[in-house]
Amino acid sequence: MSEQFKKYSEENKKQAERDKEEEEKKHDDEVKDANQANSDTGNEIKDIADRPSAAYAALLQEGVTDGKVKASKGASIVSGLFSDFSGTVSQTAVDLRDDLYTLDYIMNMFSYDTFEKEGKYHLCGGGVNLSNYESNYNTQSEAWNNEAVTFSENKTLTNKMINSSNNYSYGNEVEYIIYGNSNKKSAYGTIFAIRYALNLPSEFQENWNDGTLSGMAIAIESASSGIIPAPLFKLVVVLGLTAAETASDMQYLKNGMPVELVKNKDQLTWTYAGYSEKAVSGKGFFYSDYLKLILFTKLTGNNEYAVYARIADVIQANMGQKISNNSGFVMKKANVYYSAEANLKGEPLMLNLPLTSDYSGSVSDGIIGQIKYKAYKGY
Repeated sequence: MSEQFKKYSEENKKQAERDKEEEEKKHDDEVKDANQANSDTGNEIKDIADRPSAAYAALLQEGVTDGKVKASKGASIVSGLFSDFSGTVSQTAVDLRDDLYTLDYIMNMFSYDTFEKEGKYHLCGGGVNLSNYESNYNTQSEAWNNEAVTFSENKTLTNKMINSSNNYSYGNEVEYIIYGNSNKKSAYGTIFAIRYALNLPSEFQENWNDGTLSGMAIAIESASSGIIPAPLFKLVVVLGLTAAETASDMQYLKNGMPVELVKNKDQLTWTYAGYSEKAVSGKGFFYSDYLKLILFTKLTGNNEYAVYARIADVIQANMGQKISNNSGFVMKKANVYYSAEANLKGEPLMLNLPLTSDYSGSVSDGIIGQIKYKAYKGY
C-alpha cells in the first residue's frame, strides 16, 4: 500500500513539473511568435556600396569623432547652467525642436513595416478587428493607390508616392534608420518588452486572486509535496498570460491597428478564464507611434549623427536606385549648399574729372570704396 502511495505521489510530482514546464513553454512560444515581422517587400540598404553611414563609421574607427556630441553638449550645459540659465533653456528648446522636426521628417518621408496597413485602417474609419481586417483592407486597395495630390496618406512631404516603385527598401526604411539594417525583429522585440511591462500590472490585478487559479495552485503545491509552492505556480501562470496578452497586442500592431497604451483589467483579452477578443477602440498607440518613441530616444541620446547618416543612406538608395534609374547618385556628390563671394568696388565717377580734380586732387587707384561679401546658403 505504501509503495502504491509513493508511486502515486511521484506521478503527481512529475505531473506538477510538466504543468509548470508547459506554462513556461507557452511563455517562450508567445515571445517567439510576437517578434516575427510582416514579410519583407524591400531591398537591403546596408548592402549598397559607398553609403554615407559607412563613411561615418570609418570616422568613428579613426577617432575623428566619438559619436557623442550630445553627451559633450550636455556636459557643457551643466557646467554653464547657473551662469547662463536663460541661454541654456533656450538652446535645449532649440535642440528639442530640431529633434522633433527630424522625427516628423522621417515618419512622413519613409516607409515602415505597417505603413500600408495603418493607412488602410485609417481609411476604413473604424469597425476593424483581427477577424475582419483583411477583407476591410482589401476594400480600400483602390483608395490607397490614389495618386491625386490632394490625397496625402500615401505620399511624402514632397508629394511623391511612397511605394515599392519609389522606395528602394519599401517597408523597411524607418527600421533601417533606427537599427542600421532592416531588422524589424529588433523593433518588434523592443515593442514587445514595452507592452509586456505595461500589461503586467493589469494581469496581476485580474488573475492573482482568481479563485480557479488559486485552487489549481494549491492543488499543484499539494501534489508536489511543496516542491512547487502555490505562489510560484501562480507567478508562472500570470507571466504566461502576460506574454499571451502582449503577443495578442503585437498581432493588432502588426496589422495596422492601435492598442491602448495602459489597459485596465476589463480591456484584457487573455485571463485565466480564457481568451476573449475585444473591439478595437481606435485609441492608443500604433506600431508607428512606438517607432517614433524609439527614434526620439536615439535622436536625444548619443546616436544622433548615426541616425542622420542612415537618413542619408535611405535618400541615396531611393534617388540612386529608383528615382534616377541606377544613375550612380551618391550623397557625397550632391550639392546641398553653396557659397557666394563678392568684392564690390566703387569707382570715383566725377572725382577724377579735370574740373573736380583741380580742387580735390585725383583718386590715384581709381577706387573710392570697397565692400567684401561672403555667405553660405544651404537647404
